[in-house]
Amino acid sequence: MNVLAAYLRLLLLRRRLHRPIAELESIQAQRVRGLLQHAYAHVPYYRELLRQAGVQPRDIRSAKDIRHIPVTPQSVLRSIPNDAITARNLDPARCERRRTSGSQSGNPFHVLVSREEAAERALVTIRADMENGYRLWHRQGFVQRPSFREDTWFKRIGILKSLYVSVFDDLRSQVERLRSFRPVRLAGTPSALERVARYVVEEKISDLRPRLICTLGERLLPDLRALLERALAGEVFDRYGATESGILGWECARHEGYHLNADQCVVECTHGDDPAPAGEAGAVALTNLCSYVRPLIRVAVGDVAQLATKPCRCGCAFPVLARVLGRDDEFLHLSSGRWIGPGEVEATFAGLDGLSSFQLVQEGPGLFRLRVVASDRGLSSARSRARGIVGEEAELRVERTAEIPLTASGKVRRVVNLTAHAHG
Repeated sequence: MNVLAAYLRLLLLRRRLHRPIAELESIQAQRVRGLLQHAYAHVPYYRELLRQAGVQPRDIRSAKDIRHIPVTPQSVLRSIPNDAITARNLDPARCERRRTSGSQSGNPFHVLVSREEAAERALVTIRADMENGYRLWHRQGFVQRPSFREDTWFKRIGILKSLYVSVFDDLRSQVERLRSFRPVRLAGTPSALERVARYVVEEKISDLRPRLICTLGERLLPDLRALLERALAGEVFDRYGATESGILGWECARHEGYHLNADQCVVECTHGDDPAPAGEAGAVALTNLCSYVRPLIRVAVGDVAQLATKPCRCGCAFPVLARVLGRDDEFLHLSSGRWIGPGEVEATFAGLDGLSSFQLVQEGPGLFRLRVVASDRGLSSARSRARGIVGEEAELRVERTAEIPLTASGKVRRVVNLTAHAHG
């Protein structure tokens, strides 16, 4: 896509944000029908899935009609030979392979992203950035895993000037590079930006002041949002995304949830194969309307979330995801039969004096391990809070550590369930 084509496409994408809801639904329905016709004709797995469900592509007239297609867990996709889930009329060799980060199975699922889809994803991300106040000539800094490309055509023409800092680098080095670059927009996972913010506070640094702070890839807690805005003097805008489809939703200035990119995807909250009742949380099923080489149609991505029951007051017609409760392998299963979500766990530990970081892991039925970065006082308080979560009968092992290790993708997971059966 050349510069002029990209600019014109971006203008079109931005205009959609405030078009009437009927127009948006028409765009979404047209893209759903096109994707299903393609998948039925060229992808063996989806042809057989629709056949067994008694569904023909012509039966799907709107995005709501895809509820008649069974949800496919990622574990099922991982078990299917690649040639059965890849379109036979397209060349996968022309695509970038991206590994999803949600699975602990050791057998990851790879999505195939064509050049056209990659370009569309980039423009959709810029659309959200611009709604938050970013402009193409602003400098932006990223704190993330080292999988980036420093040289791009954007940089060569003087727009989207970016600095990429590895989350695995020494913290002092990260901050010094960001200070020298002076980004208007700073993006990274909440845990990566938390480390930057705490360093800024401890070292009394006053010249790292991005106007916009974008968090993505992990749950953002209210206390951490407040810390980032206080330490870095910018406004925080959280994102919801997935490797399977890029940015799925983004906060506007109202901060009332995540506007879902309905012209690019269909996001459902489900109970089994059925949509969850209005206002109830459910497992996220994703349909990526841009993915044709290895289509993703009602794929359970491993998240638990809740759709809003009313539109955002900002006037954008895009539907709103009210909140993301966490990944299904972040829910702890207690001996009482109750499931505890990561939000409840994180809220329990919030604000403890002497506690810098923690991780609560379920290693088996009734077996938990608490790792803490804490003072003696913080350790004692964290042990007490953890015992209140897991119950008196559970075995709780507590260990102090210098830091909570990052995952391969540069994230910190506060709550982990390693048991075979995670929250469904």
